[in-house]
This record gives sequence, C-alpha cells and structure tokens, in this order.
Amino acid sequence: MNPVKSNEYIEKREGVCGGKEVIKGHRIPVWEIAEVYNMGADWGELATRFETLSVLEIREAIDYYEENKETIDQQIEENKLENILDSDIPNSHVLNGSS
Repeated sequence: MNPVKSNEYIEKREGVCGGKEVIKGHRIPVWEIAEVYNMGADWGELATRFETLSVLEIREAIDYYEENKETIDQQIEENKLENILDSDIPNSHVLNGSS
C-alpha cells in the first residue's frame, strides 16, 4: 500500500469518523466525497450535497482522493460492507447503540 500523502485541508482525528480522513473543521469523511464523485456527480451536485464545504475544500478532498486512491477506495468498500451488514441484521440499530 502506498503511503498516505498529506493535505492542509484534510485531517485525521481520533474519535471522529472512525479516525478516517475528514475535511478539517468538519465531520465529513473524504471517502464520502470521493464516493459521490465516483458516481459521476458534477461540481454543482457536490456543492449541493456538501453545502457546508467550500468548493476549494471539495476540490482538495478530490485531489487527496486521487493521491491516495487505494486507501480511500478501501474505506468506501468498508463503508458499503458496514451498511450491508447493518441492513441485514434485524434490530441492528439496537446492537450498535442507535435508536
């Protein structure tokens, strides 16, 4: 696996989004922006979906994704698996502490 490259707009904080890369000052993970980008969203759609972020922050997230594609793609896949497992287990919201 390639080493993760740094970006002044991206940070990893313990206890925030599972320690995954997020936009500094936000709780929006890079993998989520990358997932929407990979689905073909244009800049207008990205700006609407992530309205609390500036266009520059979105651009930097996409650049970070492109530089760390293997790592972020793995996070996208992990999240898909989590969602599948959560939806396949009856009352999984009780198991994970949400209601």
